[in-house]
Amino acid sequence: MKSEATRSSGQVQASAHVLVVDDEPAARLSLAELLSLEGYEVSVAASGEEAVELLSEGPFDLAIVDIKMPGMDGLEVVEVLQKQSPDTVIIMLTAHGTLETAVQAMRQGAHDYLLKPANVNEIMASVKAGLDKHRSESRRRELLSLMQHTLAAITDEALSLIH
Repeated sequence: MKSEATRSSGQVQASAHVLVVDDEPAARLSLAELLSLEGYEVSVAASGEEAVELLSEGPFDLAIVDIKMPGMDGLEVVEVLQKQSPDTVIIMLTAHGTLETAVQAMRQGAHDYLLKPANVNEIMASVKAGLDKHRSESRRRELLSLMQHTLAAITDEALSLIH
């Protein structure tokens, strides 16, 4: 099976790696182009199965996932993303939004839920907010790890002075 997944680096800066999953070529490629122009590294997948294959190449900072797709739908992709790349911020995008799917997406940890056709400003604001959240969480984890290492070193030093 030939994969339609591709990667492209933005000219401005590769500040984040974004996955776009949508079975509609126009939506998928338009989003990818928009994100690339903003400087993001973008990977695209035409199906849920293809998105899961891309996860084996490494984690993503953010994923924009269509809900209604043949085969593995967007909510199933989110389940896999949460297990394999729990730090990935997820934005759900759908033309067939219902309150039920919105609630389910948010319960599964989606950062945002946008209805197609979403305007460019709305999408980019959601992406920016999601990536800000991702960076903030990453920084928090780094600081916590540094504090734990520092505390362990202080404890070791204190114990060696006692003995």
